[in-house]
Amino acid sequence: MTSTEQSCTQSAAINWRPVIAQGIAVWVAIAVALGFLPSSHPATIGIALSMVLGAPLLPISLWADLRQTRNASECPPTTGEYLENVCCDMIDSVSNRTALGAQRAMLYDCSPQTRSSVR
Repeated sequence: MTSTEQSCTQSAAINWRPVIAQGIAVWVAIAVALGFLPSSHPATIGIALSMVLGAPLLPISLWADLRQTRNASECPPTTGEYLENVCCDMIDSVSNRTALGAQRAMLYDCSPQTRSSVR
């Protein structure tokens, strides 16, 4: 196996869904902190720094997961189908305690019945 094939195999094994959940958690924590602290509080400097360093986590992880999903599928999902699948996966992982990324397999099947059940 060449190094290129090995790196492609390793990159396909990355599950970006937990990173998406962490990005959502960072955005929620920043919003809560900004909501409770007055603007003159000294901790707002730390919150501003957290915004600069942590805010790109969510959009970058969403983009990387969407790109990985589209590259792995024979019939790539639309952005709407992908976002619905991510939301269902997040809700399912909280309510049924399944692993994040377990719902991704539905996006890889091209049959219309499976695609309609993604929603």
